[in-house]
Amino acid sequence: MNTKNKITKLYLLLILLIITASCSKEPELTANPDGVFSELELSQIDKELTQLYKEYNCRVIYRYVENLLPLDWYNITPVDTKQVVPMATFLKENWVLPLEAASSHEFVVKTFPTQLVFVGSPAYQKDGVTEVLGQAEGGTLLRFTRVNDFDPNNQDWAITQLTTAFHEYAHILHQTFRMPDEFRKVTPNNYTKNGWMAVYPEEAVMRGMVTPYGTSSVQEDFAELFSFYIVMPDYLIDDRFVDKNPEDYPWVPEEEIRAYNRGSAILHVKLDILKKFLAEHGFDLETARNNLQEKLTSN
Repeated sequence: MNTKNKITKLYLLLILLIITASCSKEPELTANPDGVFSELELSQIDKELTQLYKEYNCRVIYRYVENLLPLDWYNITPVDTKQVVPMATFLKENWVLPLEAASSHEFVVKTFPTQLVFVGSPAYQKDGVTEVLGQAEGGTLLRFTRVNDFDPNNQDWAITQLTTAFHEYAHILHQTFRMPDEFRKVTPNNYTKNGWMAVYPEEAVMRGMVTPYGTSSVQEDFAELFSFYIVMPDYLIDDRFVDKNPEDYPWVPEEEIRAYNRGSAILHVKLDILKKFLAEHGFDLETARNNLQEKLTSN
């Protein structure tokens, strides 16, 4: 064996001895009786939120968590902590409990989102003008904005929050139980996609939808009808669903009134399909509406 090979073998042997020695000096790993990471100490707010929503397997998140907020939400600010529990209680009373009255506790637990995310301010899209009122994600996460403006006695604020809640919950329902084909077939050619922002409320009704946003897609049509019917007061329901006499609107061309009435008739067809679909899964739409309206009118 030549000298070069001897040196190489000695070198490799030396490395092996060093590695072996290093491994033998590695301290023995033992379990930490207190846990590797200490548990996060719950604040009084966290404890109250847990009491409100634990039975629904849902967490209310009010601290800023970047990956829980969309990248296209601009100019947002965190929640004022003093508004967190009141907002959560408001939603429990005026959203969760009407859902349970219309179905059952077990039904709501099965279909409820796992996370509610509170944002203090309004959220705007990149144009700085278009406001995002709320958003659901995959039926598991639901976001609420304007929480810092909490005022249940302000009808506009309350209706906006509840419309968001019921609208996004409707998406969970049609994703969970599959939207009926009959609903899809009523007005398949009347949707506007991104053009909904140029649609007036009257035109939306003529197309067979309760709101301009409902004209954007069949999914939004379904969710808007569900939330509108439950949340809106009687006079707005009548405005959408009751035929108008052209003689009562002499300043409006008669053909427009007739087109509006044709749209109202379409809404009745969709509403009947929606009620039947929900009833098949154990949810009574009229009970949800009556329960919430009684709460709102008694405040």
